[in-house]
Amino acid sequence: MNYSRFLLCLFYLLLLLVVACDDEVIEPLPPPPTYAVNLEGVFMVATHQDNTSFGLAECADSLWTGYAEFRLVDSLAATATQFGGEYYRVYSSDMASGPFFEDPSMGGYNACYMNADSTIFPNGANGEGQLRLANSDGALYWAGASQWGEVYFMDSVRVAEQELYLVYQNDYAERFRVTLTRLDTLFWPLNLRVGQ
Repeated sequence: MNYSRFLLCLFYLLLLLVVACDDEVIEPLPPPPTYAVNLEGVFMVATHQDNTSFGLAECADSLWTGYAEFRLVDSLAATATQFGGEYYRVYSSDMASGPFFEDPSMGGYNACYMNADSTIFPNGANGEGQLRLANSDGALYWAGASQWGEVYFMDSVRVAEQELYLVYQNDYAERFRVTLTRLDTLFWPLNLRVGQ
């Protein structure tokens, strides 16, 4: 066999393969998602307070939308009952730019009690309450008590990429269903779940 003829045939074969594949566009894979390392940040929030135990018709599945902010605080000073992990003060506001008021109800009191002022939020206007959202290796729970001594219990935690769904209640029969949507490009950590 003629060596030059073999190379010529190989060249044409490769050329045919290139032409045949030329019109196929190969899309690069999207980058993998980046997950937040903690819960700090400002998020869009939609909060339902769905209790009717007080005879308040406006509390029956009332809805408030706005913004929530989680601020990491010193875990040593957070509460008297500690189990390790991170502690967050929770704030709410009508606007992403603030002003933010400390509000563990994440707007639930605004929905139920008709745009309440911060003095009746669970932690009061001046930090009279000590409720903190706690994260112990992905286990979310409420630590401390409100200004009236109420304690809060986490009922449900669900993560869906940039949305975090929480259901929690207090021992005064107020129940909150919250959807938090991230404003950045990060995803919520996948290990978030109900704690303690």
